[in-house]
Amino acid sequence: MPITEKATIRSKCTFSKDRKHKFLLTLEWEEKKPKAVVIMTSPAEANCIVTDLTTSLVIKNLHAMGYGGCDLVNLGSKLHYNKLIVDKTEEDYNKENQEVIQRCIADEKNEKTIIAWGSCGEGNKRIQAYQKSLLEKLSDYQDKA
Repeated sequence: MPITEKATIRSKCTFSKDRKHKFLLTLEWEEKKPKAVVIMTSPAEANCIVTDLTTSLVIKNLHAMGYGGCDLVNLGSKLHYNKLIVDKTEEDYNKENQEVIQRCIADEKNEKTIIAWGSCGEGNKRIQAYQKSLLEKLSDYQDKA
């Protein structure tokens, strides 16, 4: 006789009022398990309903590692639907986004912070400076890294 399993992934997405910036995508599949914060490069098309390959791979790997949810944040918050945009503006790296990242990392439900921005700062001094600044602000939470 076949066995049926059911699962639900609850999702919540935080945007700017004009919906030009996505600050946070929260996903939860097992409430009693710890969560992780994953800091990536820039937001993609994933939202509360639509997922993308990166989000699927993050869920797959975090689930395998024993996590029950995650907060997905990005270095830049501005939504760029043209994937060819490489040189981002100051608008991408804003204070509001930094505050969201800090709140997520400080959240006691988030056990670990995973930096998954790859080599995006190589060759771009502005991004390198932003990465350094963000890491300095998060130094109080080194036990979660």
